[in-house]
Amino acid sequence: MPPKAHRYPAFLPPRIREGLTLGAFALMLAILTLMVAAAPSACPLPLSLDRLEFLQALLAVLVTGAGFTVYSWTRWRGSQRELEIAKQTNVAIAARLEAERALRESQDRFQALANATFEGLLIHDQGIVLDVNEAFTNLAGLTREDMLGKSILTFFPESLQGQLRERIRRPLASGTETASPYEIEVPTPAGEVLHLEVRVKAMPYQGRIVRVAAFQNITERRRLERAKSELISVVSHELRSPLGSLHNSLELLANGVAGPLPERAQRMAEIALNSAGRLIRLTNQTLEYEQLSNGRLALNLSACTAAGLLQQAADTLRGLADSRDITLSVEAEPFPLHADADRIIQVLVNFLSNALKFAPPGSTVRLRSHRMEDEDRFEVRDEGPGIPADQVDAIFERFVQLEPAPHCPQRGIGLGLAISRDLIALHGGRIGVESPPGEGSTFFFTLPRDEKGAP
Repeated sequence: MPPKAHRYPAFLPPRIREGLTLGAFALMLAILTLMVAAAPSACPLPLSLDRLEFLQALLAVLVTGAGFTVYSWTRWRGSQRELEIAKQTNVAIAARLEAERALRESQDRFQALANATFEGLLIHDQGIVLDVNEAFTNLAGLTREDMLGKSILTFFPESLQGQLRERIRRPLASGTETASPYEIEVPTPAGEVLHLEVRVKAMPYQGRIVRVAAFQNITERRRLERAKSELISVVSHELRSPLGSLHNSLELLANGVAGPLPERAQRMAEIALNSAGRLIRLTNQTLEYEQLSNGRLALNLSACTAAGLLQQAADTLRGLADSRDITLSVEAEPFPLHADADRIIQVLVNFLSNALKFAPPGSTVRLRSHRMEDEDRFEVRDEGPGIPADQVDAIFERFVQLEPAPHCPQRGIGLGLAISRDLIALHGGRIGVESPPGEGSTFFFTLPRDEKGAP
């Protein structure tokens, strides 16, 4: 059987293997020395060598071999620790390099996404620009390098710097807080005016909370809105006069002022009268909705009472309610208000008109008002079929209509509730509807009030 190639593990360095071999040889000599010392007669020494000197020499060899063995073993353990430390260091370096690579890729993706947006994005800390995207550099007409580290105020005219400085100083505490959007008008060297909508959000960035401002160019949108508003205004004003004359003439004709009409002609005159009235309402409501949307409708605030407003609204449609065998019930607390009485009555009449369309004959429509902790609530409740759940959220949008009840085929034009929503918003209140399936509908709005009891 051939001898083994190595008496020690192959991973040991050659110098360490040699030291271990020498140490083993020294150990064998030590054992032999002990044997001689224990049985002198078993191993006679030469007459020229003193036994004590021989033992001292062997002991020296033993100590030397043992020391070399311990030294070699210590060197080997030390090299093992160094090797482990080197491995751990390499692993840590590799992990850091991987993290840096991932960070660079993330930053590249973020920059690519930011540059792909059509909105101008600017990241700043207390007004000092930290980063911008390509869309913002295009708006400003500068390069990214020209903007980094500079104050955001330097990129806007002096007429806007005071407003922007005040907004920059407003605190945004958390990374999820978003300021309300606002609009600024920026003159250009060409003499034009850019309309920019600005939205600001706080976010964490490199270990601190900074702000991201998104600038959207809405100049074209504003131009189209002005053109649409002017067109609607012109058309509405041009239509109101001839439609009014047409409506008056048809009303006289249907009432027999020009003489009795045949039954068929009478029916056609009434249909034409209703259609003319519908066109007039559509024209008036369209013009009013545009005024509300563009902020051109002002409120005429005055002192009034909740009971008085509810009673006037009920009196306006009491005749229609009686004709449909529907009872109107007014339950109002006599508290004071400071509001635009005509506009509040307009909203209540709209609620009541809708209730009369869906309330079955013999039922009761209730008008109520009562004070809450910090606001006043008005509501109109009917006993109709209610509103389908999938249409509750959209009921206050313009031109949204529900199918009228079979006993009342008259349809609206879908602007009354949208106008009511905007009128209540002008008062700083809330508007909504509660409609459990099969239990009727309750349209309500609230008006805020101060400590004195007025909005």
